[in-house]
Amino acid sequence: MTFGQVEQLVGTLPDSAREHRAWWGNDSYRSQSIAWQAAGWHVASVDQQSGQVVFARGIKGEKAAARRRAHALAGSYVDAHVIATIKT
Repeated sequence: MTFGQVEQLVGTLPDSAREHRAWWGNDSYRSQSIAWQAAGWHVASVDQQSGQVVFARGIKGEKAAARRRAHALAGSYVDAHVIATIKT
């Protein structure tokens, strides 16, 4: 997806998404990564120069504990409508 396509789904991305590769990390403590993991995706690659990110199905590593953690945390931080939109 282009960054523009991501923004159509979730709203304007912060400058840090364009400036820092770490923003796209599949961490368990950042609200954006919690959202895409709770929706069943992980970032496979990101190219900030071209403004593109590749999401792949599943949580990186596909460990059951990682899936449970992402879903548990999502309830605290991420709007259910955003998760439903990402899933579709």
